[in-house]
Formats: sequence, structure tokens, C-alpha cells
Amino acid sequence: MISYEEIRRIANTRFRDSEILFERRRYNGSIHVCALANELAFKTIICCRLGLKGIPNHSHEFKTIQEIKTHNLEELLKVLQRLDKGIADEIIKNRNADWNIILDWNPDKRYLPINEKSTTQWKKEAEELIKSTRRTIRYLWHNL
Repeated sequence: MISYEEIRRIANTRFRDSEILFERRRYNGSIHVCALANELAFKTIICCRLGLKGIPNHSHEFKTIQEIKTHNLEELLKVLQRLDKGIADEIIKNRNADWNIILDWNPDKRYLPINEKSTTQWKKEAEELIKSTRRTIRYLWHNL
């Protein structure tokens, strides 16, 4: 298991990596790394609510919690909703604009050609995702 302290450090580092990629005008990469930070934050709070001592990092540790072995943020929110309806409802109802921006990412977007969108479109998408992720992760860490 990876401790909560360490996974939080990893998620925060990935978030900072996304900001650095954005600053370097690597918008597509910024989006992907930012989405990873979201995924780690959601998995952290889910494992905490399950009473685990950390997040699994080996296949055998996932046997009892297969439902978090996903990159799908919507599925992770559904798991969180079963475990902590208050946090999930806050994200869905009161932080809906941020959630919709975060939810726009999915694992298949990793394979989109860079020229799929204009630089301006990638920049706008990355900027919005970074802002929404900052607010959402801050909220999740506050409730860890």
C-alpha cells in the first residue's frame, strides 16, 4: 500500500507537473497529467472511506476493491457516492461546473492526435481543467 501522505504528495506533484507543462505550452500533456492528479485524489478519498491504510499499488491488494481499478472519473465518483454521499453530492451539486470540466477528460483522450484541436483550444481546455482541479483537489484534501 502507498500511504495517504505519499499519494497526496504524488497527486500534488502531478498537479504541479500539469502547471509546468501548461507554462511550457504543452497543453495536451498538461491535460493528461492533470487528469491523473484528479484520479489519484479520488482514489485516495475512496480508500480512506473504506478504512484502508493507503492506496493499493500491487494487483493482489486490489482484489477486494476492484471498483477503483479504473481511470474513469465518473465511476470513481459513483463509488465515492456510496461511501460518502455528502462529499459526492457537494461535487455534483455545488461544484458542478468544475466537475463537468474534470469529467470531460477520459482515458481515450490520451490518444487524440495533437492536431485534433487548435493550440488555442488545447490551451483553453488545459487552463480550465487546471483551475477546476485546483479547487476540487483542495476540497478533497480538506475532507480527507
